Amino acid sequence: MELREGICDLYKEGYTAQEIKDLFYPQFTEDQIGYVVKLAGISRPTGKRVILNHHYFERIDSSDKAYWLGLLTADGSVVYNKNKGDSYSISLGLETNDKYLIERFAKDIETNLSVKDYIRTDGFIKKGEHERRISKLVINSKIMKEDLEKYGVVE
Repeated sequence: MELREGICDLYKEGYTAQEIKDLFYPQFTEDQIGYVVKLAGISRPTGKRVILNHHYFERIDSSDKAYWLGLLTADGSVVYNKNKGDSYSISLGLETNDKYLIERFAKDIETNLSVKDYIRTDGFIKKGEHERRISKLVINSKIMKEDLEKYGVVE
């Protein structure tokens, strides 16, 4: 219980989930820290207005759009978030050394959302194995989800 309280206290003081993770609790993911804060009923508006071309995949009329569609099919995901008011998360995650691709994708879909870096352990790490470092962009757009669905990118 003390750990949860400590995370919540830091969040209330203005620390972001990323800062809390980096400074105090590196064994947790940013999402896990956000989940603890959400369970405690604490919210803090960021004031950040998200910019995104929701209609980017309305028509696949360029080689770039076809490339991103293929990459999303191979390495992306669409997840339904019933706890977030019927929203959909579309994410693209790659090894960190390919982060430049995700940043280019973010530029093409005209978003101001950040590409974030994570350390992924996928459960237990066996002796001699290394943590995976991934970069990921997560967007929420029902319109984009519906357009991607037309091309077979589904939940």
